[in-house]
Amino acid sequence: MGGSSLTNRNDPLGKTYELGFVVMAKDGKGQDLCELFLRENPDGRQLAHRVVIFRSNYVSFNPNDLVDDKSIVAEDEFLFYPCRIEIAPDSPLLPIATQVGLAKYLKEFLESNGVDAVICADFDELM
Repeated sequence: MGGSSLTNRNDPLGKTYELGFVVMAKDGKGQDLCELFLRENPDGRQLAHRVVIFRSNYVSFNPNDLVDDKSIVAEDEFLFYPCRIEIAPDSPLLPIATQVGLAKYLKEFLESNGVDAVICADFDELM
């Protein structure tokens, strides 16, 4: 699987960004987010349990083992999200615009299905 430490230096601002990113998700409906994703994105291909290849990225749907919604303080807000979706590019040659577009797509997809989602990415200012 690709590593989230891959970086890209060909971006519009001349900066270097981590290409991998994380989406923290909270679904009040108890949906299996990987199954939902595959059902609504037929161009995604399942590689392993909860791992999909989509738009040249490995998308891994995992439980957030650190979830603890009883003791949340502002700086630990990520603990409120029971699902951690990790995105890792399969190549360091992907343009940063591809990752920004994928992050936006995933957030819109999740929210349109009733899932609260927060993107955690090195390229936040490009979104």
